Amino acid sequence: MITFKFLIPFLGLALCGLCLTCKTKGPPPEVTPLSMPIAPAVKGENPAARLVFERVEAEDVEQFALYFILEVENPRSAEVDLAIREWRIQINNRESNEGAALSIDSDHKRVAATGSARFPLRLDLDMNKFSPFDEEGAAEYRTALQVDLGFAFATGDTAGTLISAEAVFPRIREPEFVITSIAVSKGERTANTHFRVSLQIDNPNVFPLELSSLTYSFYGDGHFWADGKNDIFLQIPANSSAETQVFLLINFIDISRNLQDKLIALKRVHYRLTGETTILTNIVYLPEFHMDFDLSRESDL
Repeated sequence: MITFKFLIPFLGLALCGLCLTCKTKGPPPEVTPLSMPIAPAVKGENPAARLVFERVEAEDVEQFALYFILEVENPRSAEVDLAIREWRIQINNRESNEGAALSIDSDHKRVAATGSARFPLRLDLDMNKFSPFDEEGAAEYRTALQVDLGFAFATGDTAGTLISAEAVFPRIREPEFVITSIAVSKGERTANTHFRVSLQIDNPNVFPLELSSLTYSFYGDGHFWADGKNDIFLQIPANSSAETQVFLLINFIDISRNLQDKLIALKRVHYRLTGETTILTNIVYLPEFHMDFDLSRESDL
């Protein structure tokens, strides 16, 4: 029979082996990664751009400039230069670049790396050169602008994007002048003679106008008779008319005998009234403007 004292040596050997197997393992050997080819650099994201209409300014009722703000964000790590490659406009749904010019109104057209910038964009319009307007009664100009904007990066890369904006503003039209009658004071057909010229002014706009001054020259049968200036304040309602009168004092001693005989005999005379007037609009982009007029009428006195 095996006694306990004989088992002790075997137990010691077993415990020693167990301790050896439980010894802490060291860190795994470092693995050297396989050599991989380097991928070519991918082009960065293109700049983001947008166009915002800001305001309109005008020299007269047919020539004005539309101002836009061009906003550009450059996400790349290289600066970029801007350029307008192509552009087109539509005015009241009619497409034509005739009589128009577009430019970035700045000497500096560059956006820094990972930066942003704002540039003024100017669209000049000369409606005298624009194709005849289909909508004669149009109360506003609805101008749609589309721009093909090009980018040239310092790295040599190029890109482009299409941006667009719309500008809507009131259309201002000149009033129309008509001579409705010409009269001479009775009993004054020789020497100093008083003339009264009646005018009708038609306002084709959807807003009122105000006539603030009138400078004129008066002719009879091609001969200069008189001139003058009236400072008046004549309100002309929207889509309506108003009347005013011009009074002239003419010395017929200075005109030909033939014309004097016509006046005395009440014969038909060809009259002409030319001049300039100042019109007030109360429209922000063109609060007032000057217009010329040239009116004719044949009349019996």
